[in-house]
Amino acid sequence: MHDFYFSQGNQFLREKKLEQAISAYQEAIRLNPDLYPAYLNLAEALLKANQIDKSNKILEQLENLIGKFPQNSSSLKEIIQKFKTIHNSQSKTLNFFSGRTYFC
Repeated sequence: MHDFYFSQGNQFLREKKLEQAISAYQEAIRLNPDLYPAYLNLAEALLKANQIDKSNKILEQLENLIGKFPQNSSSLKEIIQKFKTIHNSQSKTLNFFSGRTYFC
């Protein structure tokens, strides 16, 4: 069932329906707390909705999960660092996410 909400969140994010995307990703995470791509996409949706503090909290939650995914830990750390850089400079947000491919 988490796959449904994750896919729905991706669709809403593509359509720039940020509140719906946020809700869908939150439900996907509730159903599968280890679904790290949902955390990344939720952080992006929150950032695009100018909810920087909430986006940072999601990234912190994801950092706590990294140990569960040793095969992806370097990539996840890199992605999280990029998000944090953007959080520190909102003006770069649009450039970073333009042409973005959603995590699946």
